[in-house]
Amino acid sequence: MSAPEADDDDPESLTGEGVTVVRGHGCFRRLTWEIHLGEPPRSWPSFRDALVGGGFVDHTRLPSVWDFEAPGGHRLIVLPETGRLQLRLHYLSEPDGRPELALSMASGLARLVPRE
Repeated sequence: MSAPEADDDDPESLTGEGVTVVRGHGCFRRLTWEIHLGEPPRSWPSFRDALVGGGFVDHTRLPSVWDFEAPGGHRLIVLPETGRLQLRLHYLSEPDGRPELALSMASGLARLVPRE
């Protein structure tokens, strides 16, 4: 059984409460999403602490590339130097619900951004 591929009806991006998710260009299974926060963190170390406090497990090995495991086995990759956020959904997540799941998770991340 092969995994479903994206079709012409799939959204390239979705926008929600102060956040936009954009499907990764090379991902045809709706697993990789770029996250654009309406208001990026002013303090990346505080954001990191907020992620851990929000249930993310820190698997970071390099200071320039943060790697977090989210509840459900999803991954969040953070490049604090550039502000890039990439969400990698678990491959067993419901294929038809992946765009909405990505947006929901991104909205949750936006709520974790410290407003210092």
